[in-house]
Amino acid sequence: MSEKKKLRKSAHKAEEQRRWDEWLRTSGSLLLSIGLPNEILADQEHWTDFCTHARLHMYPSTTKFTVGDIKTTEGRRLMNFLNDLLTPEEKAYSALFRRLRERFDVASPN
Repeated sequence: MSEKKKLRKSAHKAEEQRRWDEWLRTSGSLLLSIGLPNEILADQEHWTDFCTHARLHMYPSTTKFTVGDIKTTEGRRLMNFLNDLLTPEEKAYSALFRRLRERFDVASPN
Protein backbone atom coordinates (compact mmCIF):
# COMPACT_ATOMS: atom_id res chain seq x y z
CA MET A 1 0.00 0.00 0.00
CA SER A 2 1.35 3.38 -0.94
CA GLU A 3 2.14 5.96 1.70
CA LYS A 4 -0.59 8.22 0.30
CA LYS A 5 -3.22 5.48 0.70
CA LYS A 6 -2.02 4.74 4.22
CA LEU A 7 -2.38 8.41 5.15
CA ARG A 8 -5.90 8.58 3.66
CA LYS A 9 -6.91 5.41 5.50
CA SER A 10 -5.48 6.78 8.74
CA ALA A 11 -7.30 10.09 8.25
CA HIS A 12 -10.55 8.24 7.53
CA LYS A 13 -10.20 6.15 10.71
CA ALA A 14 -9.45 9.29 12.73
CA GLU A 15 -12.58 10.96 11.33
CA GLU A 16 -14.72 7.90 12.12
CA GLN A 17 -13.34 7.90 15.68
CA ARG A 18 -14.04 11.63 16.04
CA ARG A 19 -17.67 11.10 14.90
CA TRP A 20 -18.08 8.16 17.31
CA ASP A 21 -16.65 10.17 20.20
CA GLU A 22 -19.03 13.04 19.45
CA TRP A 23 -22.02 10.67 19.19
CA LEU A 24 -21.03 9.05 22.46
CA ARG A 25 -20.77 12.45 24.17
CA THR A 26 -24.33 13.29 23.12
CA SER A 27 -25.95 9.84 23.53
CA GLY A 28 -23.77 7.86 25.92
CA SER A 29 -25.23 9.12 29.19
CA LEU A 30 -28.77 8.27 28.06
CA LEU A 31 -27.71 4.77 26.97
CA LEU A 32 -25.85 4.15 30.23
CA SER A 33 -28.84 5.44 32.23
CA ILE A 34 -30.97 2.84 30.43
CA GLY A 35 -28.64 0.23 31.84
CA LEU A 36 -26.50 -0.70 28.86
CA PRO A 37 -23.09 -1.91 29.99
CA ASN A 38 -19.97 0.02 28.99
CA GLU A 39 -18.77 -2.87 26.82
CA ILE A 40 -21.62 -2.24 24.36
CA LEU A 41 -20.47 1.35 23.96
CA ALA A 42 -16.76 0.48 23.76
CA ASP A 43 -16.69 1.52 20.11
CA GLN A 44 -18.91 1.85 17.08
CA GLU A 45 -18.40 -1.79 16.10
CA HIS A 46 -19.65 -3.06 19.48
CA TRP A 47 -22.68 -0.75 19.33
CA THR A 48 -23.51 -1.84 15.78
CA ASP A 49 -23.12 -5.50 16.75
CA PHE A 50 -25.51 -5.01 19.69
CA CYS A 51 -28.09 -3.20 17.52
CA THR A 52 -27.86 -5.85 14.83
CA HIS A 53 -28.09 -8.91 17.09
CA ALA A 54 -29.66 -7.59 20.34
CA ARG A 55 -26.55 -8.92 22.11
CA LEU A 56 -22.83 -8.87 21.49
CA HIS A 57 -22.43 -11.52 18.83
CA MET A 58 -19.09 -10.80 17.18
CA TYR A 59 -17.24 -9.70 20.32
CA PRO A 60 -16.54 -11.42 23.62
CA SER A 61 -18.89 -10.26 26.35
CA THR A 62 -18.10 -10.24 30.04
CA THR A 63 -21.70 -9.38 30.98
CA LYS A 64 -23.64 -11.54 28.48
CA PHE A 65 -26.12 -8.63 28.40
CA THR A 66 -29.12 -9.06 26.09
CA VAL A 67 -32.28 -7.12 25.30
CA GLY A 68 -34.06 -9.35 27.83
CA ASP A 69 -32.06 -7.69 30.62
CA ILE A 70 -33.64 -4.30 29.94
CA LYS A 71 -36.49 -3.25 32.25
CA THR A 72 -39.77 -1.99 30.80
CA THR A 73 -39.32 1.76 31.27
CA GLU A 74 -35.73 1.67 30.07
CA GLY A 75 -36.67 -0.56 27.15
CA ARG A 76 -39.25 1.91 25.97
CA ARG A 77 -36.72 4.73 26.28
CA LEU A 78 -34.21 2.73 24.24
CA MET A 79 -36.83 1.91 21.62
CA ASN A 80 -37.78 5.60 21.30
CA PHE A 81 -34.09 6.50 21.01
CA LEU A 82 -33.59 3.91 18.24
CA ASN A 83 -36.79 4.99 16.52
CA ASP A 84 -35.37 8.50 16.21
CA LEU A 85 -31.85 7.30 15.33
CA LEU A 86 -32.40 4.54 12.77
CA THR A 87 -33.59 4.79 9.19
CA PRO A 88 -36.51 2.53 8.16
CA GLU A 89 -34.00 0.18 6.51
CA GLU A 90 -31.87 0.03 9.66
CA LYS A 91 -34.95 -0.70 11.75
CA ALA A 92 -35.75 -3.64 9.50
CA TYR A 93 -32.29 -5.13 10.10
CA SER A 94 -31.99 -4.29 13.80
CA ALA A 95 -32.84 -7.29 15.95
CA LEU A 96 -32.59 -4.97 18.95
CA PHE A 97 -35.26 -2.62 17.60
CA ARG A 98 -37.55 -5.48 16.55
CA ARG A 99 -37.25 -7.25 19.90
CA LEU A 100 -37.88 -4.08 21.86
CA ARG A 101 -40.96 -3.42 19.75
CA GLU A 102 -42.20 -7.00 20.19
CA ARG A 103 -41.44 -7.11 23.90
CA PHE A 104 -43.22 -3.89 24.75
CA ASP A 105 -46.09 -4.43 22.29
CA VAL A 106 -45.65 -1.11 20.59
CA ALA A 107 -47.00 -0.58 17.09
CA SER A 108 -44.36 -0.46 14.40
CA PRO A 109 -43.34 3.16 13.78
CA ASN A 110 -42.87 4.45 10.24
